[in-house]
Amino acid sequence: MVQELHQVLLEREATCHKTCFSLQLNGVTLDNFTEIRAVPEPYTMREARIHLRHVRDLLKNGDQADAASAVDLTSLSFLPSVNLQERGDKEKPFDGLPPDYVLPGTKERSLAPMLTNLSKGKIAVKNLGISAFNPPPGYRKVKGDVLYLFVDTVEKRRLHITCCTKGFFVNSSSDDVFNPAPSNQNKGISHSLVDLLNVVSPGFKKAYPVIIKKRNERHMLDRLPTPYPVYSWLSPAQEVVEDSIRADDASQPHRVGFEGEFWLNIGFLEQLGFKGSGSAMWILVRLRQH
Repeated sequence: MVQELHQVLLEREATCHKTCFSLQLNGVTLDNFTEIRAVPEPYTMREARIHLRHVRDLLKNGDQADAASAVDLTSLSFLPSVNLQERGDKEKPFDGLPPDYVLPGTKERSLAPMLTNLSKGKIAVKNLGISAFNPPPGYRKVKGDVLYLFVDTVEKRRLHITCCTKGFFVNSSSDDVFNPAPSNQNKGISHSLVDLLNVVSPGFKKAYPVIIKKRNERHMLDRLPTPYPVYSWLSPAQEVVEDSIRADDASQPHRVGFEGEFWLNIGFLEQLGFKGSGSAMWILVRLRQH
């Protein structure tokens, strides 16, 4: 309802000091008891892939396991950027050593503080990716099939899922046999992949709220990955887990390395108020020049 949206604006830090205002649509003031709802739109191939990537990013948000491996957009940097330009007020040669605050008062500085402490978080799914049965055959496309997925749950089950124009449902396929018919054990269709996994996986239903709560505790800027990969020469030992989407991104020969960064910055800049891809592209180009 409009009244609930009004209350949300009163609680946000940026607008909590405003009390005398009204919400309007096309110059018409909305009544406080007018209902506002989200209307589900039919999925296309593009929207299905965006939804899959978004769900994967939500589940992997804050995971630093890929950072030390120099994975695009997730790498960490302990040292600040080095400016080798001469300064007029003071010249200080750069020796390449870590800063004093790493371990002050010692000549032989330990490298242990530079290692990232990788903490294991909650796992909602073991693996999530695009099935090898893609693309849907013609007779299934006319019935609305858009994309086939697979999910390895924490209960050690592999679910084959169909994304159709209306949403997601579990099909009867296995790793060797393609059967697009809806599963007899997990009936029903959900417009969101998260809603479907909440129904079919008790482990996902238990872990997902914890992951989202931890994500919401972080600042909006902290949720974004670093925009440039940093190839660290000092990496801690880490456990490599299966991730089909990560493997697909790293093995695509047609990618030049900036597509994900471009769209990430576009979405982030639009959240900050820069509407339209033109203005966001100009800002991204200016950032690259500096």
